[in-house]
Amino acid sequence: MVAPLTIAADLALLLSSGASAFWAWRQRQACTDERALLSAWALSALFILVAIPAQYLPADAGSDLGVLRRMALNLAVYISLPLMATAVYALGRRWFWAGAGWGRWLLALFAAFELSRQLGYGEEYLQALGAAMVAACAVGSVLLKQPLAVAATALLALTLTITSPVAPNWGIAWQEPALFRVLSALSLATFTAALHRSLIPARPAAQ
Repeated sequence: MVAPLTIAADLALLLSSGASAFWAWRQRQACTDERALLSAWALSALFILVAIPAQYLPADAGSDLGVLRRMALNLAVYISLPLMATAVYALGRRWFWAGAGWGRWLLALFAAFELSRQLGYGEEYLQALGAAMVAACAVGSVLLKQPLAVAATALLALTLTITSPVAPNWGIAWQEPALFRVLSALSLATFTAALHRSLIPARPAAQ
């Protein structure tokens, strides 16, 4: 039986990811250089959105629903999060890759995940990926000179190092699913707000 607090936290993450995907898809209509970056952001938020209801599917590895559940969760963790961290870093550096560049990076993330899984280093890869994401977001936030992005990076670091299921054991009972998902929702919403504020000056002024 899923705890009511966990369901409420999932609803918060569902709302945050849905709003973020909608914002990015709408914002790309008003941008030129940032269009591919925003498309990658929208896709990443959509993967998270799909993973939330998917986690309630049966976890039986031998069933089709179990495979679907595992695929959705892997997309949200191993693909969406590093894509978003890359977007924050790229925007801070003013690197505007074409859609093909984002596609190649997407394939590289798939390959790295599969290689780590085949070699039996899945947990180590996930921890290294988390550290790399926080570092990329931190650098991107500083380059953006956006306080909201700095706050979002701090929330992300807190979420991954203390409340996530693979966080180190710090001797404190903070690894609760509801807390992890609430902080994830807050971090995503704050990053989205930071990107919005950073992109507004790039939009043409209304006549």
